[in-house]
Amino acid sequence: MSARPTLILLCGLPGSGKTTLARRLATEVPAVRLCADEWLTDLGVDLFDTSTRVRLERRFWRLAQDLLRQGQSVVMESGFWLRADRDEKRAAARALGAAVELRYLDVPLDELARRLEARNAAAPWATAAITRELLELHAPLFEPPDADELEQFDPPDGDALSQFESPGADEREQSDPPGADEREQSDPPGADEREQSDPPGADEREQSDPSTC
Repeated sequence: MSARPTLILLCGLPGSGKTTLARRLATEVPAVRLCADEWLTDLGVDLFDTSTRVRLERRFWRLAQDLLRQGQSVVMESGFWLRADRDEKRAAARALGAAVELRYLDVPLDELARRLEARNAAAPWATAAITRELLELHAPLFEPPDADELEQFDPPDGDALSQFESPGADEREQSDPPGADEREQSDPPGADEREQSDPPGADEREQSDPSTC
């Protein structure tokens, strides 16, 4: 395990390839991977249950900080639609002594729609499909990082892809429910773990993020 852990934030719209990249990074870094869609599905919760999603994301962030304190790298693939959210994660992780990478998966909307159509038809875990109409409705709310913002993050190490990433058409988002080994690393919150104050941007995510993984 590296002496300095890394928090890797995967930023992009649904269908951009975040889960594909996250699974690869989890093995290569190595890192613990946190994906809300997989957890919601495994717990039998609808992917569009906004209040549960926000609570789970808060719990993921507390868990991620605990892992960083222990020297463990973490990949979070929630899309990070809002710059305020990305800024908050970067500052908090750096305060813990961690490096912070932002991987922005920039994919044209037509390609996103094509991938989502294929995913909606093939993925048995999906409880709610993301249609092109839904994508077009929410996409304007996404705040893509610019070059100035990307410069504030640490560059990827080694042979990893650059911070601007555009996966090929063959890179599909696979979202099978997590196995038991994944659950051991990041168990759902117990009854005694209640929500703390919302991180910046949590309310906006409730309005703008149809599906984040």
